[in-house]
Formats: sequence, C-alpha cells, structure tokens
Amino acid sequence: MNIIEVKNLVKSFKDGPDVTTVLKGIDFNARRGEFVAVMGRSGAGK
Repeated sequence: MNIIEVKNLVKSFKDGPDVTTVLKGIDFNARRGEFVAVMGRSGAGK
C-alpha cells in the first residue's frame, strides 16, 4: 500500500518575467515501511 503517491509532478519558479522549470513529469511512490531520502548538493533547494 502506498502512503505517498505523486503523478506527473511539475515545479517551476518565477523570477520577474523568467520562469525556470526544475521538475517535470516526476512520478513517485513510497510504501509503508520504506525509507526515502532527498539528496543533492548544498544550495540545491531540497
């Protein structure tokens, strides 16, 4: 059984007239009892 399910996630940031898409079309699920970590370099916006 999934406790978290994400389908077709899109995340964008607007800076004045500019739009930067940082995630596009992300699918993800986590099941009960699984451990999940978000990793990336310092300053990456985790």
